[in-house]
Amino acid sequence: MARVLEQNKVKGLLEAQWQRQETRQQRQIGRGRPSPLRAKREVVKVRYQVTAVVRQEEAIAGAIARLGWRVQV
Repeated sequence: MARVLEQNKVKGLLEAQWQRQETRQQRQIGRGRPSPLRAKREVVKVRYQVTAVVRQEEAIAGAIARLGWRVQV
């Protein structure tokens, strides 16, 4: 998340909150029909979801003041 904020040049201007979501599944190794004796592996899928974004109004106002004439364009 920090890398995304830096790439978009909004680090310090926005505060983001996120949540990690994880799903686990048991999968059998190899081809063919399942059986109780076959080896299994666990597959984990991880997903990050942004839950909230909060604007830092004071920092945004300071950044706008530093931009100067470009804001008017």
